[in-house]
Amino acid sequence: MRSRVAAGALVAAAVVTLAVRLPGLWLLSAHWMDLRATGELRGRALVSVFAALAVAVGLVVTVAAGWRPGDAPHGTAVHGSAPQQRSSYGTAPHGGEPPVPGAARPRRGALLTAFVLLTAAAAVRAAWELYWTARLPGGSYAGRFTGRDNLLLPLLGAPPGWLNTAVVALSLTAAGGVLFRASFARPLGLAAAGLLTASGIAGIALSVRLDLLGHFGALPAVDRLAVGSWVFELAAGAVTLGVLARGDAAAGPSAAERLRPGHGNGEPRDLGSGGTGLGPPASSPPPGR
Repeated sequence: MRSRVAAGALVAAAVVTLAVRLPGLWLLSAHWMDLRATGELRGRALVSVFAALAVAVGLVVTVAAGWRPGDAPHGTAVHGSAPQQRSSYGTAPHGGEPPVPGAARPRRGALLTAFVLLTAAAAVRAAWELYWTARLPGGSYAGRFTGRDNLLLPLLGAPPGWLNTAVVALSLTAAGGVLFRASFARPLGLAAAGLLTASGIAGIALSVRLDLLGHFGALPAVDRLAVGSWVFELAAGAVTLGVLARGDAAAGPSAAERLRPGHGNGEPRDLGSGGTGLGPPASSPPPGR
């Protein structure tokens, strides 16, 4: 309720849900799905898709309803009153309850690592999509986004081209947010890293099931690249999860803040932005506000 990254976390959950569940609206209604599941089972799956999409939209509405723009710019006074700080989603203004301490802000090295790994993973996935663009004819390639009868998809699965494009878009957006320390970067980066990790695990599991790792040297070059891509996705996703989930800078008030007159005695104090994610230091206004 008091976290500065709450809005980004809710929007990240909504975006990922929309990305992986939207294809179910037309896949579950496709005529070739009659051979894979009964009408009753498909009906239940379709209800779950509508429910998930409704929840995702509800999360976005919640963020929009909870957004509280500041009454005055950072460090300015209104009609002779004391300087006020711009408020942001989930934070208390001066004199209100202090927010619950959140995760510490990662250092520059962690941010640079996340940016490089997310960008590299997006580039690998984009390269594979370009490969399939050149390899498949137009009609077959379109099926990578709309689905087709010869694709082995789970009942609630997303077509590979659609999912690939969604992960690339999420990873690049998160990487750009990390680079510029946007407020949404951390939750969106964690979401993208989670998708990359899950994709890598699924790919390695497939490699083990098909015994690709045991005969790696004898595989065609494209298969070796595929296995290597899955291993890289797993490593990149796991490392990104680690560097974005763990903060190196200490959370909570600094020593100077603890020694400041009025600290802890009920008087108003500057809440700043320390320990609240990827926002700027307390001397700067929050980005985009």
